[in-house]
Formats: sequence, structure tokens, C-alpha cells
Amino acid sequence: LRLAADLFEHKAGESGPDGCKLLVREGCIFIVGATPEATGYAVAWLLQREAGVRWYAPGEIGEVIPGRSEWSLPDLNVVREPAYLSREIAGLETPDGRWWAMRNGLRSRLEFSHALNRVFPPACFTQHPEWSAALGGQRLRTTSADAQQGQPNLALPEVAEHAARTAAQAFAREPDRISFSLGINDTVRFDQSEATRKLVEPLRYFRGKPDYSPLVFTFMNRVADSLTETSANRYLGCLAYFWCENPPPFPVNRCVVPYVTTDRGQYYDAEYRLADLDLMSRWGASGVTTFGLWEYGYGQGFIVPREPCHAMTDAVREGWRRGARGYMADIGPQRGFDEFKVWILARVLWEPELSYEELADDFDRGYYGPAAGPMRRFLERCEEQWMTQSGPPFWLKYYQQEDQ
Repeated sequence: LRLAADLFEHKAGESGPDGCKLLVREGCIFIVGATPEATGYAVAWLLQREAGVRWYAPGEIGEVIPGRSEWSLPDLNVVREPAYLSREIAGLETPDGRWWAMRNGLRSRLEFSHALNRVFPPACFTQHPEWSAALGGQRLRTTSADAQQGQPNLALPEVAEHAARTAAQAFAREPDRISFSLGINDTVRFDQSEATRKLVEPLRYFRGKPDYSPLVFTFMNRVADSLTETSANRYLGCLAYFWCENPPPFPVNRCVVPYVTTDRGQYYDAEYRLADLDLMSRWGASGVTTFGLWEYGYGQGFIVPREPCHAMTDAVREGWRRGARGYMADIGPQRGFDEFKVWILARVLWEPELSYEELADDFDRGYYGPAAGPMRRFLERCEEQWMTQSGPPFWLKYYQQEDQ
């Protein structure tokens, strides 16, 4: 035991929060995780690798535990850490879904989504009317904490100062917190005052939309510059979304973690895919320590099952190679069709270079059993139908549209 402890001491800071070590010697198993959750991921991985256990889908129907009269393990000395620090798939909020996510190693570690409506509640604008966006010469009246009401006036330094104070207070209250979200509200109602126009004009366009990245990331840099003076090793998450997808024409503070939002199911168009990979590369070179990928992987809302699984796993691999370490797939899985899509994403978020074909064979045999052949042909036909379509690509093409 002393020998194992000496070999296996886990030193603080030597891995991320989900890193772990596994040592098997002469039938003794030692597992040390950087956190309690990491220890659980290590146990689940060991059961999958050495005992053939699988959790293909939430609930009893997706659990496979082979019967064994005995179980022997080979000697192992393994260090494991996920490729992506933060790994999320939306639509798994049921008790069964949460258990499935845990057993398959999903865990949110970074904050990044719409948040300015909480950082700037209506009381802020009552006290500081000039913090409201000016639209058509009139101040926007913010009467509720609705993320679609409008953006604060992000051009004002005092707005960034308030955001920095709010983030610093959150970090002080929760010493273990590593990130705080300043994601823009879910609206394009930006300020139109002279201060904003100085930052965005002459107006550029990106993907057919006005490019307000100079405004949004001037705000993010101001907050981050202030925060790094008081809170080391803390990150500010945000969204590279809609009018601010493009990196700005200046370096972004290393503490900013932008989540780049794209419907990568549109990779059926080769030019769209290359443009998205180029966008990932440019964010990787923008000055940030890392960035995230927000994926629109919806299964629900489509008449023909939407199964661009090769494209989605390709994006995970390419993002990782370019420096992405956060991932969020907004899927809302369609039961009966999206189990493989979700399962393979969970696997490649840990190990991006796993073989797609081997994972597909594993899933088909283990989950569908005697129906493996027909189900694989059906899902491949759905994928082929999607990936060979004609017409221009655009976000959520055919979503909730009967003319699909």
C-alpha cells in the first residue's frame, strides 16, 4: 500500500478538475481523482473498458451490464483527463438524463451563456439611465430581467466597471468558482449612440450580419483587464454569437472564453465547413487562452431525423486541434433517433481521436442488438439525405418546417 501511495500520489494542480489516475496491481485497484466527480468518471471508464459496461441512453433501456461469474483485471497505470474541460449536452435534465451524463463523463465547468440581463437588472438602469441602450434617439426602457429586452450600453467604461465588480463579488463569494458569464443578451437591440458608433463604424459585415465584435470585446477586455488585477486564474465566459461571431481586429484578453456559435450540421456545404474551421483558427489565435464551441445539434423539430453525426464529431475534433476546450451542444434529443448522436459526442469530448466506425459498431451491437443492421441503414440513410441536400446552408435549416 505504501508503494502504491508513493507511485500514485496526486499532486494539486497536476491535472484539470476531471483528471484521474488508475493503478491496478495484482488485483488491487487504486483510483485517485482530482475531484470527487473525477473519481466517479474514472470508475465508469474502468467498468466500460474492462467489464464491457455501457450506458448508451438514459434509463434502464440504455444500460448494458454483462453477466460475469468472475472478473480479473490486467495491470494498469493510466492517467486520464478529458480533452474538453467543459462538456455539456442540453436536453438531459431528467433524473435518468443526469445519471447518464455523469456516467458518460459530461460536466459543465465554464459559464458562458446569456447573462447580462442578470448582471444589469432593471434597478441598474433606474439608477443609471445612461447605461441603457439609445435606440432611435430614445433610451430603451428596461422593465424586466428579460434577456431579449436589449443590451446595456457596452461602450461606456462605467458599464464595464460594474460588470467587473459583479464578477469579482461572485468569485469572492465562491472561492472554487473558475468562471463568470458575461454573455450578451439574446437580442440585437444594441446601443446606437456616438460612443458605440465610434467602435463599430465604418460598419463591417460577417456572415451577412453587422459585425459588432469591436463593441462587445472592447467591453469584455475592459472587464477582464480590471478583473485580472484582483482575481488570478479566473475566466470570463461569453458568446461569440449573432452580431459578434467574428474575432475583433485587436487582441482579446487571455481571461476571456468566447463560445463560438454555429450550426455545424450545415457542414454538408464544403465552403461553410471551411469558413467555420477558419473561424475556429482565428479565435484560437485571438489572444484568448481557450474558447468554446456552441453547437446547434437539435434532433427535435425535424420531420426527417437530423443525423449529421460525422459532421458534429468532425467539428469536435477540429475545434480541439485549434484550441477549443469548452463544448455545449443544444440538442434536445429526439428519443428513438438521437441516442447515438448524444453518446458519440460524450465519447469524443473525452477522446477526440477515437474511431467513428468502431464507436458506431459498438453502439449498434450493444444498443440495437438484433435490429443493429436495419437501424444502422436507416440512420445512415437519414444522414446521407441531410449531407447530400442542395441549396444554401443556414442556421437550423428546416427546423420546425414541414417543407423539409
